Amino acid sequence: RVDAVHALSPRFRLVSLRNEALRRVAHRPGDKVQVRVRGMAFRTFTPFRLGEGDDSLELLCYAHGDAPAARWLEAVAPGDRCHVLGPRRSMDLAAIDRSTVFVGDETSLGLALALCDTPLGGLDTHFIFEVGDALEVRAVLDAMGRGMLQHAWLVERRADGGHLAGVEAALARYAAADSFRQYVLSG
Repeated sequence: RVDAVHALSPRFRLVSLRNEALRRVAHRPGDKVQVRVRGMAFRTFTPFRLGEGDDSLELLCYAHGDAPAARWLEAVAPGDRCHVLGPRRSMDLAAIDRSTVFVGDETSLGLALALCDTPLGGLDTHFIFEVGDALEVRAVLDAMGRGMLQHAWLVERRADGGHLAGVEAALARYAAADSFRQYVLSG
């Protein structure tokens, strides 16, 4: 059951789902769920704030284009029922035990939030997000209130791909500074 929907920006929604069955599901930060958004169309999300013994989970969802997930996000409301598969194993973020570089896009913000909820809490993690609208994403990250993400580097996407040279240079600097760094690539 959809417990709450909060519009954080024109394209981002915080969706809270609740079901008694979630109390009996073991999970790790970085697990995924699949939500039926229309007919047989499912979309994958990374929940955060899914605690052991808790009956709720939260999804930070990004609507882009006119895809089934975007239409579902536009229409979803508290009280709606939806079909959810999971959580299932995807990426074990709790296993991260050293300095990390996290690279993703708008669809990766939920995974980044899940990383911030691990025992190390995203400490010594450098976040780089390739985004269409840096101001919108910055406002969403600020609203989510995770200190590490408020310092994320937001790189605005350019049609010619020119923005990628800066990302490549940053990754080369991180790699040269510490050969024991871990990398998370998402999106």
